[in-house]
Amino acid sequence: MKIFDLSKKKEIHHFKSAHQGSINSITVTPDNKYLISSSWDKTFKFFDLDSKQEVYHLQNPQDDVIYSITVTPNGSQLVAAYRNKSVKTFDIQTKQLVHQFEKIHKGAITCVTLTNDGKCMITGSDDCTIKVFDFETKQEIHHFTDTTEGKVVSLKTFGDRFVVAGYEYRSIKIFDLEKKELVHHFAYAHLGINLKEFCKN
Repeated sequence: MKIFDLSKKKEIHHFKSAHQGSINSITVTPDNKYLISSSWDKTFKFFDLDSKQEVYHLQNPQDDVIYSITVTPNGSQLVAAYRNKSVKTFDIQTKQLVHQFEKIHKGAITCVTLTNDGKCMITGSDDCTIKVFDFETKQEIHHFTDTTEGKVVSLKTFGDRFVVAGYEYRSIKIFDLEKKELVHHFAYAHLGINLKEFCKN
């Protein structure tokens, strides 16, 4: 893993051989204290961003490959998506399992994200679906399915209302979580998209 200074346009630190397998996902706690990484080696690692030292790692040999991680907006929980179709949440302070969403997709869960208010968890999968869950009640609220675009490979929430999804076949879609509908489809994307202005309109 590497850290870059965007203003100076240069590398400022290199975490060499941070994992024994490929690193699938990284995130930073809201207080900018920890960098957390997940890997094909089935581990999470916590790095102190001041000292650049590993301070903790979490591993369960019975777990599957971790595809995606994120942290709740209040910094209390780590949310992890697994190849075995499950999502687990962990207390960041105690490192203990808080909850497990089991077999919530028909395929591997490739990405997971949360709305800015932390009320909704959104997952994307190899099964070409996006699912929205109430993070407090742990119940599914809605799902979006489109088999024509391939796997859902990336998700990013925009505020508390919109989620942007990247698909295997190079398209991007924006969904309105409040209205539970597709807002726009960028076919064969990688264009300059001003999401802030788009969502404002």
